[in-house]
Amino acid sequence: MVGLIVVGNDLSNLKSIKKIRHPGDARKVFRNLLKEVLL
Repeated sequence: MVGLIVVGNDLSNLKSIKKIRHPGDARKVFRNLLKEVLL
């Protein structure tokens, strides 16, 4: 299970978040969540 919480428009730790490696399908799900946040 993968989740992403964004509080306000604070993306200050985005670089750290992108470095995290998730196993299997979680990687795809997390990548899609990040794309939604960055739109």
